[in-house]
Amino acid sequence: MTSEEINRARQGGATDKEIHDTVLIAAAFCMFNRYVDGLATWQPRDPEIYREIGVQTSRLGYVGRDYKNRCRQLRTNNSK
Repeated sequence: MTSEEINRARQGGATDKEIHDTVLIAAAFCMFNRYVDGLATWQPRDPEIYREIGVQTSRLGYVGRDYKNRCRQLRTNNSK
């Protein structure tokens, strides 16, 4: 993160704690992505699948989602 980005965030009302937390979250996602890449996992290529997952997660949360019943589009794309 650059000084300019930090200044813009502060001008937008972000506190030092919020900026700090945001940087830590971004770092965690970076680590998770590298870890998953290192496991040679697959991921859907169709962006629409991620939109559907986002809609489901926003409606059901992570706890309420049925992970055994995967997204309709995931099944369709993986069966090809």
